[in-house]
Amino acid sequence: MATQNSYRVIEIQPGKAPELAKQGKWYRYVIANHTTSIVGRCCGTQEHVRRHAENLANSFNSRSRSSTSLWAPRQRSKAS
Repeated sequence: MATQNSYRVIEIQPGKAPELAKQGKWYRYVIANHTTSIVGRCCGTQEHVRRHAENLANSFNSRSRSSTSLWAPRQRSKAS
């Protein structure tokens, strides 16, 4: 179920290869939720890059559902 906080693929466009990267067809993709955007690059067909970006978004979503935030305050154990 997609929620406002779920990551999803926003955009895939042809892009430049990173410096020193192998030759080929490169794409730039954007994965975002309502507060964060992640920009990446991947080499391959547009379909390959779309699947790669969707897998990343699904991975981010499953991690965010399965654990507490790394930024959440920790409970401290009481000294005896």
